[in-house]
Amino acid sequence: QDPIVSNEIGDPSNQHNHGTQVLSVLAGFKPKTMIGSAYGAEFLLGKTEDISGEYHSEEDNYIEGLEWGESLGADIVSSSIGYIAWYTQDDLDGQTAAITKAVNIAIELGMVVVTAVGNSGTGGIVAPADAFDVISCGAVDENEIISSFSSRGPTADGRIKPEVCAQGNGTFSATAISTTSYGTGIGTSLAAPLVSGTCALLLEAHPHWTPAQIRNAILNTADQSNTPDNTYGWGIVDAFAAFIYDQTGTPSDSVFLVSNGYPNPCDKMVSFTLINPPDLKVKLSIIDVKGSSTFEKNYTLLQNEDIIQLNLKDYPTGVYMVNFDFKQNTPITRKICHIRGLENPCTE
Repeated sequence: QDPIVSNEIGDPSNQHNHGTQVLSVLAGFKPKTMIGSAYGAEFLLGKTEDISGEYHSEEDNYIEGLEWGESLGADIVSSSIGYIAWYTQDDLDGQTAAITKAVNIAIELGMVVVTAVGNSGTGGIVAPADAFDVISCGAVDENEIISSFSSRGPTADGRIKPEVCAQGNGTFSATAISTTSYGTGIGTSLAAPLVSGTCALLLEAHPHWTPAQIRNAILNTADQSNTPDNTYGWGIVDAFAAFIYDQTGTPSDSVFLVSNGYPNPCDKMVSFTLINPPDLKVKLSIIDVKGSSTFEKNYTLLQNEDIIQLNLKDYPTGVYMVNFDFKQNTPITRKICHIRGLENPCTE
């Protein structure tokens, strides 16, 4: 972990160009100049690329970055990156590329993953855009016309890609030339932070939504959701429509689910939303990173009760696993990052 996010000794002179542009689209805030798509969120910056070439180690770095972010309680991954140099399009089947398999696991663990679909036009997509429940992003211009460079699907196993599109041609951003320089850029790399920012806003409004529900809302409210194709996917994202989307009847609402804990990280109270719990009786346990159970309780839900709160105020700072065990169902585990004395802690 390193607090320095600008170029360091040994870096190519343009190492920080791409990251500066992408982060500004997501997190920038300068009134009357530019407002990022989720400027009020908290961010972890992972530097995984060596732009002097294409190396297998970069893929390993990305996977390590995923693990690092997940261990700290990150809710969303915004990924403006992709690999194809040591793969072929036949490998992009959702279960072959190492980076794709890592993204599948991250999503299963409760992270929303948004990634650029690639800049190869009809030449095909890049990994990890082929992951099964990722939200891959194509690029349109200011007139909502697909950019020629925006990669088209399908995946090797025939799934539609990209999932959605956002402006990635002529996208306004900060640049690394100076602390006051701005410009426009092109690439699906600039579409992805617009979509991941939308996901952050949805989680702020609906903290109990699961990654599947976030993806459902994004796809099912995009502007060609009724006729998806391998150019635009489900279409251009409509953030407000996704915000008011009714999850009733979607697949993720018809099964038993436990949301990620929120807020996460947190100082005191952490909440979990239960969707269609199979029983009113559940055994709760909190497990530390050494595997020791620090709390166990048999809890009986009230009729229509769908939120469980746990008080961690007396726990040391650290990462904990919260286990929900309903009889005759596979236990569900959620990770919590607890930080004592966190600024603006949630109230009891």
